Amino acid sequence: MSDKNLFIGIDLGGTNIKAALVDTDTGAIAATHSTPTHSREGHDAVITEMAALAEEIVRGSKSPKTDIGGIGVGIPGALDLETAADRSRLTLEVKGTFPRQLDVSGAVELGPSRVGFAGLGRMGRPMASRLVRAGFRVTGFDVDRAAAQGFAGDTSAAIAASPAQLGAASDVVITMLADGGVVRALILGASHAAGNATPALIDALHPGSIVIDMSSSAPTGTQRLGEELAARSVTLLDAPVSGGVVRAEAGTLSIMAGGDPTTIARCRPLFDAMGERVFATGPLGSGHAMKALNNLVSAAGLLAAAEALLVGRRFGLDPQVMIDVFNASTARNNSTENKFEQFVFSRRFSSGFSLALMVKDLATALDLAEATATPAALGARCRELWSTAAAELAPGADHTAVVQWLERLAGATLETDRSR
Repeated sequence: MSDKNLFIGIDLGGTNIKAALVDTDTGAIAATHSTPTHSREGHDAVITEMAALAEEIVRGSKSPKTDIGGIGVGIPGALDLETAADRSRLTLEVKGTFPRQLDVSGAVELGPSRVGFAGLGRMGRPMASRLVRAGFRVTGFDVDRAAAQGFAGDTSAAIAASPAQLGAASDVVITMLADGGVVRALILGASHAAGNATPALIDALHPGSIVIDMSSSAPTGTQRLGEELAARSVTLLDAPVSGGVVRAEAGTLSIMAGGDPTTIARCRPLFDAMGERVFATGPLGSGHAMKALNNLVSAAGLLAAAEALLVGRRFGLDPQVMIDVFNASTARNNSTENKFEQFVFSRRFSSGFSLALMVKDLATALDLAEATATPAALGARCRELWSTAAAELAPGADHTAVVQWLERLAGATLETDRSR
């Protein structure tokens, strides 16, 4: 399959900024765009609009004759849309010169259109749905058949019957699973090393494919897996997320991407469909390290706020007033803003992130501290408290239920008048 290049030419003459999207193989104009401004913002907007249009052409989701926001778009027959839509790669060159000699030349490689998504649980399902809505051809997979069929019913996406079938249908595979061990088993096969003849996901991926682990995995395990996949000409990125189910549904997650910068840039359209902010954290494994350390800070902040609220409650302060003061003062953190009123005062305890997963992430953070010979006394005590709570609360408890455990110790409750 040969590459087809689309070129964005920018003309700054006259009263308008004009752009043409050209098929460089045939010279055919795929689309035109103009805007009556010479501002930097206007110039950037033209490039952004044309880049987005090029992606739609690649995916085959744009009809030959259409209007976008009043901009006439004509796609001539010389541009082979069927070929372009089935391609796994397309290079978009953006060139031009802005007044005051601002150079905006560069190259952007558009992301693949065929995406496999493994793990359609509380986080994975809304993330995969965002990709479908963004126009990607998504194939889903989950060992829970009901979860897979529920996703298919919501989106009309295809469902793979096995990891190997998922790999065969994908240019990039995203995993959103419980931990790195589950990710490894999915990719390499649970008994792959023992010579199991059942094809694994890796056996079906073509050379040049990408795997993005968006789970909360251990960074050292991610690095080892990356080496094994590289030997098969498959690139691994780690890109865990923060924001919970609500932000997954809204497509506003924070994404921490580790790995090859060029591959991260190529996958940026995928990340942008699921997240609001994307951080390139460094080499492979750095995203998972960042996620674990982020959750260490988050876990400590939740405990600190809960303890302070319980002290205040026993003194006679109203927890609601305390939260209002915290959020207007230096005690403010993510838990005081987004968890206490929503899940603790309301007695819902249903944020969508389990207590067991928080304990796992704390263990990862402390393993990282040990591996780097960094003292982490507060972190160790934090993990101990969370682990004890997990052992004493019901299986499957939400992580916000740690406050219920603290309430039992204090002999007080943070239920408020508003929650009754």
